[in-house]
Amino acid sequence: MTIIKPIIFQQFDELIFGFNTKIGNDRTAPYFLNVSMSVGDDENRVKENRELFFNEIGLTTNSVVFQKQVHGDAVTFVEQPGFCGESDAMITDKTGLGIAISTGDCTAVFIYDKENKVIAGVHAGWRGTEKKILEKTLNKLMKKYKSSPANLFVYLAPSISQINYEVGEEVAALFDDKYLQPLN
Repeated sequence: MTIIKPIIFQQFDELIFGFNTKIGNDRTAPYFLNVSMSVGDDENRVKENRELFFNEIGLTTNSVVFQKQVHGDAVTFVEQPGFCGESDAMITDKTGLGIAISTGDCTAVFIYDKENKVIAGVHAGWRGTEKKILEKTLNKLMKKYKSSPANLFVYLAPSISQINYEVGEEVAALFDDKYLQPLN
């Protein structure tokens, strides 16, 4: 199993952080080591994969909260493990509670407030980005916890690249021109 543990969060002993690829454990195509319930994989296999992953990083599936990601802008404050419903960002200040974000092409963004010991996980695809999901998550951190940008550590997980993912004019028109890079 390939688990990536970004350096940016390794300085915080209170954090357990990592993400997996679908590589490992002799799983078969097309799902391999999938941990998402939303892609058509066998539910029991996904549960087994989740258990393998969380055990590997030092958690249990019973200490993690999951959401149904809907490519929107809903941000949920979570306090207990299990399923929290539909949203694309979760925020918690509960020690021992893991938050799970699933991505394929989209970007997962994790924000840690070192002073308030609060972490947020954001599922940010183009739809959520257009709806300002990241800005809304940051605003909630600042409003509820008085988070200061100087105390925030942010990690953008790997995602699809512009070389491998093109959008049409209808999507490009949703964003300010300063964010666009036309194809030659």
